[in-house]
Amino acid sequence: MEIYKLTKPIEHNGEMITEISMDFDSLSRNDLEKAERQARLLLAKKETMQILETSKKYQSCVVAKVAGLPVEVIRSLGAKDYTQVCLKAMDFLLDGESDEDE
Repeated sequence: MEIYKLTKPIEHNGEMITEISMDFDSLSRNDLEKAERQARLLLAKKETMQILETSKKYQSCVVAKVAGLPVEVIRSLGAKDYTQVCLKAMDFLLDGESDEDE
């Protein structure tokens, strides 16, 4: 399990979120396919995802799944936090390992 401390806390359901716990090792094939479907729903009409794993929309859906939060919460993060959690997802998706494995 990886914990990312937010540089800019956000509020969700009346609770302040100061960190996001991400358990990438808990993901299943089914989880990734659901995240892909969800990401495709976020696309604009003429927008496409060439390489799924490098799409921030897909990455944010994966992060939402591993964090147990709605994707809207992940997408509401400040730019720095959003970028950092998406990079963690991309690293996992492209490398296939979590930071704990290193």
